[in-house]
Amino acid sequence: MLNLRHLSNFVTVVEAGSFSRAAQKIYIAQPSLSQQIASLEAQLGAALLLRSARGVRPTAQGEVLYREALNILRQVEALPVLLGDSVVEPAGVVALGISTAMAPIFATDILRECAEALPKVRIVLESADGETIAAMIANRQMDLGVVFEIDPLPRLARRQLYRQRLYLFAARSEMIEKPAEVALTENGIVCPPASSILHQGLERALAARGLPFVPQTEAMTYFDILSAVRTGSRITLLPRGELDVTTFDLATPVALEPALYLTGSIVSSDEYPLSRPADAIAAIIERVIVGRAASGALRGAELIAQPVRP
Repeated sequence: MLNLRHLSNFVTVVEAGSFSRAAQKIYIAQPSLSQQIASLEAQLGAALLLRSARGVRPTAQGEVLYREALNILRQVEALPVLLGDSVVEPAGVVALGISTAMAPIFATDILRECAEALPKVRIVLESADGETIAAMIANRQMDLGVVFEIDPLPRLARRQLYRQRLYLFAARSEMIEKPAEVALTENGIVCPPASSILHQGLERALAARGLPFVPQTEAMTYFDILSAVRTGSRITLLPRGELDVTTFDLATPVALEPALYLTGSIVSSDEYPLSRPADAIAAIIERVIVGRAASGALRGAELIAQPVRP
């Protein structure tokens, strides 16, 4: 029978990338840890790790075990919730996804507050587009996510926190010479890949004006998007009216008319309840995001009235 502690230690080795770092993290002698992983490999009849002088990384079979081990450990950690234990301090591993559009705004504050309030909870953080986060939650590879939505993503429960207006970004020279609406129709478009919510937002903005949507450049990060816009003859839409554009020599962001909004939400599986640690993290995420939006720090943000949490 597989040992849960061995599974947990295997997850730590994969995430640490080396036996020595993992051994230090879980306070175990490195030879003992190596023996545990070797025992797992013998029990499963498969090589789980590729070992080299630079560290370790999972094999294809190791990747499968890593994902399944996370699921198993999360289910074990959820047992106190299912049994009604509200006394034990939340502890365990929570896989959290934050969309690439939201991570630069909230990730630092979320991680800091979680570390202070939930010292026994370890967060496995991944930044990705909303569609990827939704798929990982549906496949039980992730516990909860923080995403922007235009339409509700499928197979998810959600807590909608705020609406964020989209702003047009263009090179300073473009906005000096022409109004925002003209810039939107006459310039090349920079946007994330088609699966991105921002990509869909741009497509809708142009469709509402009866215009075709033909992206000229695709980029994933804000830095790459704004760098492309800076070259001139290109525009983009971003949910960041307060973004400092001086580094990129861009014009002040201009709100679209008619307004186009994204909805900032906390999402999780609509089939399985959150573990107690994941639920505690969701409460912290809500507090961080609602607090930032309410402070006026996010230009174009409008809070959504919240039901009382049970």
